[in-house]
Amino acid sequence: MPGGAALVAFKSTQHPQEVARLMEYLASEPVLAEFYSRSLFVPGHLGLAKKGVAYPSASPEAAAALKVFGRSASDISPIAYRTQGYVNSRIIFNAVISRLGQAVSGETTLDEAYKRVTADVAQQIAERNKQ
Repeated sequence: MPGGAALVAFKSTQHPQEVARLMEYLASEPVLAEFYSRSLFVPGHLGLAKKGVAYPSASPEAAAALKVFGRSASDISPIAYRTQGYVNSRIIFNAVISRLGQAVSGETTLDEAYKRVTADVAQQIAERNKQ
């Protein structure tokens, strides 16, 4: 997923105008482009993803990979973006990593991995909701 970091402002701040001004500055394209470039992050800003970001400190291979990921950012499903903010997203991500890893390594079939992901997620959400 593009991005990987977030900076947020709190509504309860005693200095809303100053915080808004700072956020506008940090979210500006030149500042974001430099941040992505230095941190080697895939842009979460679709305008910058389309324009491209230079990664001078990255190896040629990493820079090429980041360029490919950046160009693909605008094609990511809106569902994927919403999943990142979903309260149970970590449960889903961990189950997918675990079970697909088992399928890739030959420990199970892909069909069985899909079934296990579904069961793992349902079980862990149910356990979380009991608390």
